[in-house]
Amino acid sequence: MTAARPDIAFAVSYVSRFMENLQVEHWMAVKRILRYLQGTKSDGICFKSDDKIDFCGYSDADWAGDHADRKSTSRYALILMGDPVSWGSKKQSSLSLSTSEAECIALSLAIQEGKWVHRLPCEILDAAEDKSGPELKIMEDNQSCIKMTKNPVNHDEGSGCMKGFSLRATSDSEECIKKYIVAVQTQFDSKVKFVRHDGARESAANSLKAFYDDQRIERQVTVPYAHQTNGTAEQAIRTIVTIGRSMLHYAKLDKFF
Repeated sequence: MTAARPDIAFAVSYVSRFMENLQVEHWMAVKRILRYLQGTKSDGICFKSDDKIDFCGYSDADWAGDHADRKSTSRYALILMGDPVSWGSKKQSSLSLSTSEAECIALSLAIQEGKWVHRLPCEILDAAEDKSGPELKIMEDNQSCIKMTKNPVNHDEGSGCMKGFSLRATSDSEECIKKYIVAVQTQFDSKVKFVRHDGARESAANSLKAFYDDQRIERQVTVPYAHQTNGTAEQAIRTIVTIGRSMLHYAKLDKFF
């Protein structure tokens, strides 16, 4: 369906994700695509003859665009002599932790496809008139991604040992933490000495504490970063202060201390 219509590449790719469990809203989206095609029958790609042969590409990504699993979508379009010759919209298989990481994955996909498509006009021109082929240019709008590709020193910013997990429920975090600790110890052949968390309730489960004790892992609690957790801590502190002031009041002492 998208062979000659790059304008519906993302829409078709998105609705295809729900083929196994199609709902009414998905079917309505498919009908909307068909109505759009019905109203734009005359639209298409027109290739014109031109002495100047230029070849460029564009890449982009939406960071965590899928609200179900928080994965990003890579998009690219390759333009030859002003008209698109290759395009794609593909959901990324890994979970990106930043916009720069998502943009780098999309840029890598665009370069892979661009290098392959770039060979075609180069081989045709070399065989026909012994000319050098057009230069391949890939356009990118993310400054951090551009700096990482130009300066190898910046590669350290995106090469840290980090792992992100997208959980459907907080109850899944305990099993996820256990599997991750075992995987780290197996992969690096080193003992995990301590685990640091922000004092969330799922991190203080008795079964998880027993796992830490069995593995001889120290638990460290840091200052909470989430505003919800900060609110819980503030409420607990306020309760302690209220109890103290009540005790001073009944003792007929100064309320302010």
